[in-house]
Amino acid sequence: MDSVRSCNSNRKTYLRAFFFFIILPFGVGAQSKTAWRLENASSVLKFKEQPLLARTGKCVAWQSASGLTLLDHDGKNTAEISGTFLKHWASSNGSAIAVLEKAASAKDGNDQSSLILRWFDRDGRQMGRHNFLQHSDDPLPQISFNATGSHLVVAQPAIARLIFLNNNGQTLRESFIFSEAPYSQERPFFIAASAEAFVVLSQFMPSTSSDVVAPVCMSFSTSGEEQWRRELPAGAASGLAVSDDGELIVASRYLVHVAENGSRVESTISLLQRDGKLLANVDGLFRKAVFTQDNTRLLLMDRRQLRALEIPSGKVLWQVNLSRRAEMFVDIAANAEQDKVFALVGSSVFKENRFVFENARLLGFDDSGRQQFELPMKTTLSSPILVISEDGQQLTLAAEGWLQNFTILDSTK
Repeated sequence: MDSVRSCNSNRKTYLRAFFFFIILPFGVGAQSKTAWRLENASSVLKFKEQPLLARTGKCVAWQSASGLTLLDHDGKNTAEISGTFLKHWASSNGSAIAVLEKAASAKDGNDQSSLILRWFDRDGRQMGRHNFLQHSDDPLPQISFNATGSHLVVAQPAIARLIFLNNNGQTLRESFIFSEAPYSQERPFFIAASAEAFVVLSQFMPSTSSDVVAPVCMSFSTSGEEQWRRELPAGAASGLAVSDDGELIVASRYLVHVAENGSRVESTISLLQRDGKLLANVDGLFRKAVFTQDNTRLLLMDRRQLRALEIPSGKVLWQVNLSRRAEMFVDIAANAEQDKVFALVGSSVFKENRFVFENARLLGFDDSGRQQFELPMKTTLSSPILVISEDGQQLTLAAEGWLQNFTILDSTK
């Protein structure tokens, strides 16, 4: 990944002051084989809002109060998309950016609101547009591009509806994923995508203590044809991820068992093939999942646990648990082989009407789960993201208002 460069050297110096490095060696043998270090490559201090990143760590756009500033592949401003947006998304390859906004005629308090979804290329040219209605108190729709940015899907969880579109705005198919599903503002709904398919995890109705249902994982072509569906064990849907090539899917659910002597949570992570065939079930939940490029390992991050699993058996290869009660895993990234794993850890604090992370630490692990280094962050982080470049040579840590690029170097260099 090419670094996103700042044209302002003062900004670069300002952000570098936030970091200092502590390298933790693990013996001469381990160090010569697996240890590495990070070196500042560039810092960018832009708007007060969060940058949008592509899968490679390349910065695609910056949000501001008045809209989005789009960037080309060299990090230079190319266009402005003006507006007050409810949400925005970028395709994983960074080729398309979508924004959601209320129609000018819509007024708060109406039974239904008119929403406008527009999407653009990196030069700010509008490629498509779609208008739709939903109840004003419904959760906002979920939007997902496929991996190449050629198609997108709009999900309305409250009515369990999917709308499949191509990138010029043509509606390819609309479908309700459950027959006669009851209206619900609390229906769990997850979408993940590869280049050729959209995968959805949801359920007929939310699970309650008196009425437990089975979450359903289902796959659709990019044009909206259902390919398969598979029920998970009864409970509430909680997480979904797809490998980059679409060959593997990981989905999770949980069920709370209430008893007089206390409650306990039963949870399952299911590893599926692209055709829906079950490979393995393991205990637990996850908030983020990362596959190796060859699909032989799976890295799972939960709030206080990081695990590496063998595929297809689901065997736990290594595991790291946080010992500090106030801390949680915020995000993870890994190179293609997962012999360089990065985890951001921090303490969540509510400040100025939002949650931010204080006392954050960036940790590095090798393919055995041994910690290689720790980098304390000297600033508060809002909505941080970790992304590693496809060649495994650059790590990007982005947050509200700034973006930091690191070069990953072997310890011998």
